Amino acid sequence: MEISVAVVSLRNTFALSKFCPPDKFNVLLVNNDAANVKSLPRKRVKSQRDITPTALSLLNDITGSDTGRRAIPIPIHLQSSGFDSPSTSSKTSSVAFSTLYLVPVIETEPIKVKFQKTHCLRNLGELLNEALNSSADLDVETRHFIERIDSWLGSQQQRSIDFLERLFTLKSVKSRFRTCVHNPAANPNYVKHCLQANFSQSTNSTPTLTPKKRLYVNTDLDQVVQKSNQTRVKMMQLDKIDKYLMNATFCIGVKPKSGSKFTSYFAQGLGFQRFLKLEDQKSPTEVWEQQFPLHKAAYDDDPVRIQLLLDQGHNPNVLDNDTWTPLHYAALYGLLRPAQVLMNHATTDVNMQNKKGETALHFAAMTGHHHFVELVLSNAKIDIDMKNDRGLTALDLCRDNPRAHWDDCAMLLGMYNPKNMELYFGEKASLHMYCGMKTTADELREKAFGELGLSKDCINLFAIWLVGPRLRLQLKGSQTVLTQLEKYPQYLDLWGEPIFSHDPAIDYNAPATVHFKRCAKATVKEEKSVVSKCPNVIEYLFAEVMSNFLEGFCPVKEDDYVFFAALIAMQRFGSGCTLEENMLPQILPLHVIPSARKHKHVLMKKINDTIKATPIGNTFTLQKHFMERCWVMRWYGCTYFKATMHMSQPRFGSVPVCVGINDYGLNVINMDTHKLVDVIKHDELDEVPQVTQTAINFNIRKGAFVFTISTPQVKHIENLIKYWHEKRIAAVQQRARHEENKKLEKAAKQSTSSFSFTPLLKRMNRSKRNSTTTLNSNYSQRSS
Repeated sequence: MEISVAVVSLRNTFALSKFCPPDKFNVLLVNNDAANVKSLPRKRVKSQRDITPTALSLLNDITGSDTGRRAIPIPIHLQSSGFDSPSTSSKTSSVAFSTLYLVPVIETEPIKVKFQKTHCLRNLGELLNEALNSSADLDVETRHFIERIDSWLGSQQQRSIDFLERLFTLKSVKSRFRTCVHNPAANPNYVKHCLQANFSQSTNSTPTLTPKKRLYVNTDLDQVVQKSNQTRVKMMQLDKIDKYLMNATFCIGVKPKSGSKFTSYFAQGLGFQRFLKLEDQKSPTEVWEQQFPLHKAAYDDDPVRIQLLLDQGHNPNVLDNDTWTPLHYAALYGLLRPAQVLMNHATTDVNMQNKKGETALHFAAMTGHHHFVELVLSNAKIDIDMKNDRGLTALDLCRDNPRAHWDDCAMLLGMYNPKNMELYFGEKASLHMYCGMKTTADELREKAFGELGLSKDCINLFAIWLVGPRLRLQLKGSQTVLTQLEKYPQYLDLWGEPIFSHDPAIDYNAPATVHFKRCAKATVKEEKSVVSKCPNVIEYLFAEVMSNFLEGFCPVKEDDYVFFAALIAMQRFGSGCTLEENMLPQILPLHVIPSARKHKHVLMKKINDTIKATPIGNTFTLQKHFMERCWVMRWYGCTYFKATMHMSQPRFGSVPVCVGINDYGLNVINMDTHKLVDVIKHDELDEVPQVTQTAINFNIRKGAFVFTISTPQVKHIENLIKYWHEKRIAAVQQRARHEENKKLEKAAKQSTSSFSFTPLLKRMNRSKRNSTTTLNSNYSQRSS
């Protein structure tokens, strides 16, 4: 991710104890000659822990000296109370997707004379005036960051009188950090920092007394340590502690002064003996069947007893005294029947390792039981790449053995190229799939269709995704899945969302998982057509849109929230369920649940009334009702990107948003309030938006909003917008061709009718008149 560093200096002529207006600060800017604009210095970092050192090193590179003391993060988003805040929300989230760090310096330091030619110091007051007037000399992101710097400095000065003094003059944490080494003998250089080495000058000392003349004085800490160690000795005597690591090197090489005495640590010289109660124990062979009946049955090649024990609830993964599972014994002796019964059990882990890191597959390969190897390889959960403590796989244990059975094992393991992969779909379901190094996303998708029993008619409706906490990527059909999984950490550094509000329960750098999800380029019209041909596909579409709904990515009206919550409740708890308060987080987004108990009960009553009024149907009927309501929503089918929206109207500031793109247009959701900011159709977007490395500028002026989107995933947003733009143009051209063809057909029919039928009718009318005249003359002649 990329950070912006604001180097702010304070003029030395102003008192730090007073309030500083913006014109008392200077800000460092970078002159971008190519774009003829100025911006804050920027630098890319790989992880959150590297931000502070990177910000300080950036300043050091510019100034040529170590002048920065600290780097402080500044929130770049407006508070929820300042813009469009909800009134009865129990929880709101504010997530930042770009970072701004402030590095304070003082002009008395050598920073002002060492700037490079590409940098300049500008007055904050003047920059603030240019930013609020949308000056073209500053880029969009820098204009908003300047406003946030001024707002942050003003608010912090109002909170604390000594804020500026601490910000600019306080020493860095590294210089203020004091180490306390409990064992000064470990490093004599740390003796002066140790709490036990408390030196004081003698009463007869002079001001020029050297450290060698100082005396060592025992402190209260010595007594506490001595008392705690004596307590430990008593606990060891009572067999409460089995092992304890004593510090035998304490005070080695330190000579005490005359008359002083060191504390006796670890009860030196006291001596003690342990009082143990010995009990008669039986031999392990005598109690093996009582302690580990499954192991004994596997050793005896008794599959009937194994099945009986499993039915009684015995754990097939239990380890004996040698850390072996029952499957290890079957593999060691090549017993196929016990192994088959064990692997058929749902909870059996075929990849369990013993204390040496060896699995049952290692045992079978090491002993040359090729039939057992073939049986184990048929298990979908097997991992042939697991290594033991020596770093050897099962193939390594048998490939160099020249005997026939070991050659067969090596051949089987060598032919087994695919790796086991867990493919997630729906809400919490997953499939165990085989995936080779050359397996493409299209091939994996076809295998998933076969496993799920879906028709080929809906194959273009789904795609393979790599999903992580900070980045979601849809794979192209020709890309190999395992290769993209290996490259995912690189993609995370390039396009991953920055971590600003850290949640300890989430591992933000966790590896990606493979998911079977709706394609980002599918349309609602195509989806309706597929559902009419293949109704069972609605189960997987429902699970995905329900997950987005609960995460807050589906902003709707209150009546729609009640309707969706009622259908989800009937899906999860049954058609005749009655809601309780603890069920609300499972059927509604957290920001919709009111904080007041009275409002909660009103909401629950509305949902319960909707449940009673909804006709009772099966699961498919409920899911179809849910999807039919979603299909008419403008946000349905969106691919979401977390970003920052820089607003110029109705107010100046930055807001964390979630940008959704579908076949309808661009949906912008405020992540603080979870409300829909605006919806822009593709017709209203620029054909070629202005794209930089970190921002996409649409120059949208619609209604009361004027904004720019900034996100590390600019490339993906640009690609989707171009795709829908090209598809829209193709559809318009196709409609135009269709209308033109209709006109041509109509004209051709008219020309054919006028050319062939009109003269014929005229000739028929003339011949009719002539025949009538002849008949009349003949009749007159016959009558005369």
